[in-house]
Amino acid sequence: MGDTQQIISEMIRRKARQLVGKAGITICDAEDIEQDLQVDLLERMPKYDSSKADLCRFVKKLIRNRISKLLRERLAKKRGNGHSISSLNEMLGASEGNDVEISETIPDPHDQDGRIAERQAIVTEVIEHLSPELRELCELLKTMSVSEAAAILKTDRANLYRRIRRLREIFSDEGLGRMSSETADTFPSRNG
Repeated sequence: MGDTQQIISEMIRRKARQLVGKAGITICDAEDIEQDLQVDLLERMPKYDSSKADLCRFVKKLIRNRISKLLRERLAKKRGNGHSISSLNEMLGASEGNDVEISETIPDPHDQDGRIAERQAIVTEVIEHLSPELRELCELLKTMSVSEAAAILKTDRANLYRRIRRLREIFSDEGLGRMSSETADTFPSRNG
């Protein structure tokens, strides 16, 4: 029986070490897992029936099942750690029944003095008062190139550039003309 105990202990030690790096398990955790596996095995040994399986097969199955349970538990803890997950589009009840999206409550780290937020509010207001055609063009140009927008609007780029010039005039009249290099440095680039 002494050799069997040594083989089982070595099997448990090897399986515990194989878990290092999985589900955030460290070498220190492996020692705890090794002890946990040994305790689990000792608790379940009275259920061993030699007529159903040999001892080695029984032990392997117990180890495999216990490791599976440990990994499931650790991954479940990592998944949420008891915290609920909310969408940034979820509405928060504000004062006087004015609901606000969670995303609107997150400050922009690039906007320490509120200048970006102020300009964004002006841009939004200007866009709301544009003709439907110019409003559609603005929406397209937020995410597309001029060529892509021209294809969607079924017009040539020259016509689109005329509309863009008109948009620039409107934005300039509202104080949103070209930014100086000093002002431009405070705004995040379109690519980053």
